[in-house]
Amino acid sequence: MSTRSCWPHRILANIADLGEEHGHRVLKVCGKGGKVVLVPPPPAVVRAIDRADERA
Repeated sequence: MSTRSCWPHRILANIADLGEEHGHRVLKVCGKGGKVVLVPPPPAVVRAIDRADERA
């Protein structure tokens, strides 16, 4: 999965990295220095994950 965010490169993520915080979907990403940050995935990514989850 790749997302457009403040990082200029693609992010490889696992479905286990997707969570919810304050009612919003977030992706747990390991940033500089190993710091874990929560990034909201774009709506298109959330829809694609939901569709894939429905098929499973």
